[in-house]
Amino acid sequence: MAYEEELGSIVTNICQTMLGWEVVVKTEASNGCQNDSSCLCGNISITGAWQGEFFLKMPLSLAQKATEAMFASAPGSATEDEVRDVLGELTNMVSGSFKSMLEGNCQLSLPSVLQGNVVIPRTEQICHLMFETQKETFEVTVLQGRR
Repeated sequence: MAYEEELGSIVTNICQTMLGWEVVVKTEASNGCQNDSSCLCGNISITGAWQGEFFLKMPLSLAQKATEAMFASAPGSATEDEVRDVLGELTNMVSGSFKSMLEGNCQLSLPSVLQGNVVIPRTEQICHLMFETQKETFEVTVLQGRR
């Protein structure tokens, strides 16, 4: 099953609702986060009838803007813990909506937020989307476990 169109709609709707941001799905290739040390990656594992990993990766600067938008706070006022909490919550919301597209009973792990890239063995990428908002790019990747 191809998830790109539905997942693109989920991400744009959540960003509009929660952050007040217009988000565009990028159709051309992009490098996303240029420097892994300046990127945060929200991750949730999905287990049950379908098994895989869900990632929301964005530059730290965009995660800070998202935190300020969600909390309606002044620019530069977001703490590191708040930024990680907001990225984890956004990852949870998007992956929860993605989970509803899956057949069978599935559970989500608690979100974790890491810096840089994450490698998950015995998985294959089934969906990767790039988005643009606030003059920055972020990405969503879904990996399915190999059986």
